[in-house]
Amino acid sequence: MLNQRASDAQVSAGKLRTEVGEKVQPAQSLLDTADARVRDDEHIHVDRLEPRRSD
Repeated sequence: MLNQRASDAQVSAGKLRTEVGEKVQPAQSLLDTADARVRDDEHIHVDRLEPRRSD
């Protein structure tokens, strides 16, 4: 009985590894696409408008 449970656990773990492994490539592809869209500027310049005073 214990051997059967250990064997079942190994089979279940193997299935989970396979399922997770199949999801890695599409996720990596999405990550690579998103990473390519991120700007890599070290500095940015923001033009600010001067505030207007209402007298």
